[in-house]
Amino acid sequence: MLTAVQIAQLGCGLFFITGLLTGIWKYRSMMNSPDAQAPVYVDICHRTALMYAFACLVLAEFAKLSAWPEMVNAWAVAVPILFFA
Repeated sequence: MLTAVQIAQLGCGLFFITGLLTGIWKYRSMMNSPDAQAPVYVDICHRTALMYAFACLVLAEFAKLSAWPEMVNAWAVAVPILFFA
């Protein structure tokens, strides 16, 4: 079974990869646009994926410092990550 820290790190990695891929999408959209702007939905997707990656790192640090049982920490980390996704 995965620990809370591992769940948070996995979420961070997935969100960060999503942020990088949507960054490529955003850059290509900007290059092909006459006004050099990406569509709003691409910009929001890129920005939020990177912010959620950072939030997952914060959750991982909180899980490391927590005195609660591991199952409680795992749920406390998994629920916000699933909400982010």
